[in-house]
Amino acid sequence: MTHRDFDQERLDRLERLGLPTFRLGGYDFTLRDDVRLDVLTMWDEFNQRPDPDAPPRSQAARVAVIDQVWTELLVADDAAKYAEMRARPDSPGVIALVRAAEWAVEEITSRPFEQSSASGPSPSAAAKPAASTAPALRVAVGESDVTASGTGST
Repeated sequence: MTHRDFDQERLDRLERLGLPTFRLGGYDFTLRDDVRLDVLTMWDEFNQRPDPDAPPRSQAARVAVIDQVWTELLVADDAAKYAEMRARPDSPGVIALVRAAEWAVEEITSRPFEQSSASGPSPSAAAKPAASTAPALRVAVGESDVTASGTGST
């Protein structure tokens, strides 16, 4: 019988690749090597197309989810840096934070980001006009806002 040691595989991968790093809003950050399932669930729910019959989420609630997810994606030492960056008046906007979080989730999970369910619309949703997918807020994302490196040195 074969015994597979996932803990050792994780340590070997970390030694070989290092932790992913990126720059956002003028700060350098490092991602954790793994993320809790409840955080991924929260992020997936955040990105689900809302039920047209459900009350809309407030911007404050959306920003709170983004900030909570970021706190969980970053190594512990970078959570304070993230809070400092977010407190600045020139902090990256929602669009930049979401784009960077999409990359971070892909990087940590090795799972491509999917914006909506592949199962298609429900029969009741198909009878209703499609909701606009245009963002309510547009924020320019330039090269200085979000840059990322791969999974470290090889």
